[in-house]
Amino acid sequence: METIKLIAIDLDGPLLVDTFSPIMYQLCRDYYRIDYTRALERHTFSRPRAEVVAYIRQLVQATMSAQDLAKSTEQSLESYFEYRAEYLRHNPSGMRPEVPEFLDLLAGLEVTLLCYGGLAEQHMRDGLGRYAERFVQYVCTNDCRPGIREIIEEIHQVEPQQALFIDDVNFVAEHARALRVPFIGVPSLAPWSWQKKDMQETGVRHIVDSVGQIDRAMLEAIDREAGSGDFWWR
Repeated sequence: METIKLIAIDLDGPLLVDTFSPIMYQLCRDYYRIDYTRALERHTFSRPRAEVVAYIRQLVQATMSAQDLAKSTEQSLESYFEYRAEYLRHNPSGMRPEVPEFLDLLAGLEVTLLCYGGLAEQHMRDGLGRYAERFVQYVCTNDCRPGIREIIEEIHQVEPQQALFIDDVNFVAEHARALRVPFIGVPSLAPWSWQKKDMQETGVRHIVDSVGQIDRAMLEAIDREAGSGDFWWR
């Protein structure tokens, strides 16, 4: 790679089976009894956990029980993670099957590989197993969502065009575009998801169904685009 020096990959969605989107959809349908909307995705995906709790409370406060209204943010998050644990007992999770081959491809590019996500590092290590060692670092971005600026300016100190981000959330794509950072979108294929449409409207040039569709030719094309600064649809 001539220009790209760092490839940063979001954990949940691109590398692990997405659980946040289906859990949020299920919560809206079965627990909160509210519509799952484009606005809801925008205000909950890749946002700090406390911010998500505050947004959901605002939506459902008229129908919340007194017990739920009395919960602190920490207690609400505990309830969410209990719900998540139950969901994981009955639904697919873990590393996506195409990830090992994809990481083998990246290993031959002589770039720095970084993984990031909103949960603690142990979640990455549990999910990826021995493949977690392919990354030089894991960055928990819960306190600096979406984290692009912090990763390129403070953690690895590269120029914007030298970092490629791979993520499944358009909110991250918007920040990448604002910072002039190359980006590959891997939006959810769920029928209720708004992410692909939002990425198209943002002008994401490279959108794939899975990281298994990312090949050397695409990465070399993005590297050339990064060198010229032309990697977003106008």
